[in-house]
Amino acid sequence: MPIMSNNVFSGLTDRIAFQAQQLENAVAACLPVGGGLYFTRVTTPNDYQIENPLDTPAYTLDNALPNFSGVDKTILNSTFNAIIAGIDSHISTVGSPSGITGEDQFLTTSGINVSKFYDDAYFAVKNVHLNAINVFGPQQQIARLQTTASGVGSYSHIQALGTGSGKAASNPPNYAGAQFEVITETIIGASDLQLDVRVKNESGTATSRGVTIPSGTASGVGFNLGTSVDSFIDVTNIAFAGGANGDSIVVVNKLERNIAL
Repeated sequence: MPIMSNNVFSGLTDRIAFQAQQLENAVAACLPVGGGLYFTRVTTPNDYQIENPLDTPAYTLDNALPNFSGVDKTILNSTFNAIIAGIDSHISTVGSPSGITGEDQFLTTSGINVSKFYDDAYFAVKNVHLNAINVFGPQQQIARLQTTASGVGSYSHIQALGTGSGKAASNPPNYAGAQFEVITETIIGASDLQLDVRVKNESGTATSRGVTIPSGTASGVGFNLGTSVDSFIDVTNIAFAGGANGDSIVVVNKLERNIAL
């Protein structure tokens, strides 16, 4: 009997990821203080009959809720423990004859990645993250170029998408490589902006991808770096020619896929 297909696995893990994201959002929505902390509301009347049974649980709850990761992990664990254990059991049982004994090995072998929100649920259950090269992260800014004249400007690095090794993480980000995209942040001036973006892949190999942004391009327009088979984790520099005073572009990772129920 073969291991479940990529489509079945992605369908299961994307559904878990979407629900995990919604649960995280729900917990986050409960964190603002609003009209006052529990402890404040209990002690304000200065009534022993109220405070005696309520001050300790009120204080405990006030201190528990801001611990987002702790509350979140408990909820995700109780919700997804059984299904993630079932996925692991299937992979280890069916895959063991061919040397596949866990989800990381399955993901690496099959060539698919899971959402960072699935990894959040996986961590809540297993207390260990999946390998970074198997987890796609949210869209983030990688690097920026701002020009002051044609051929003159400044490059700034913002944040690498990943390191190419280790476990998945959100702060600092450590995720799988992705195709990169250049997005205009201003209307491009009177001269085409010709970019040579120096990038690095998961194995650490440096290369470059070129793109020309026509003059007059509106703000918010995206231009792919390379093709969909290109996968990068960082930008190391941006060489350029042309452009005009006040042009600004940012390099971001493209989201690998949208997760859904």
